[in-house]
Amino acid sequence: MTDERMKLVESVLSTIENEDIKEFAIVLLDNLPEYIWVVPASSTGKYHPAYSLGDGGLMRHQMAVVRFLNFFFELEQYKNRFTSRQRDLLRLAALTHDGRKSGSQEDYEKSKYTKFEHPLLMAKVYLSYKDKGFLPEEELKYIAVAITKHMGQWNTDKRSQL
Repeated sequence: MTDERMKLVESVLSTIENEDIKEFAIVLLDNLPEYIWVVPASSTGKYHPAYSLGDGGLMRHQMAVVRFLNFFFELEQYKNRFTSRQRDLLRLAALTHDGRKSGSQEDYEKSKYTKFEHPLLMAKVYLSYKDKGFLPEEELKYIAVAITKHMGQWNTDKRSQL
């Protein structure tokens, strides 16, 4: 990851409590499609707030979700509901939940629009790390489920390829 990108994400990476999860976060960020770092959060400008539009808006959006999540982790009613590892796995899910928003880099080059099944595509990325020594399979599944659910019932539609 470039120094500039690391500087951008450092404020949210620094909230990750477990070093192995933080290291895995960097691996994942390094392997996201290039467009993730430069495009707005919404390809149409319709579904995201102004701060996440414009160059780099998608990464700003994902970072904002981590900040929002961290706020909840500080609230008394949520403070002890999650273990340190669960908090970090959810932070990682938040930081990468739109990591395949327009599919792969090649997909993006063909069409810059959001893929309806992008949560499922990103979940598959996590599951592809099974047996690669980064995190236990159950933790990868925990993240994958969180990402899969982030669009609720709108994960797929008639145009979906999955």
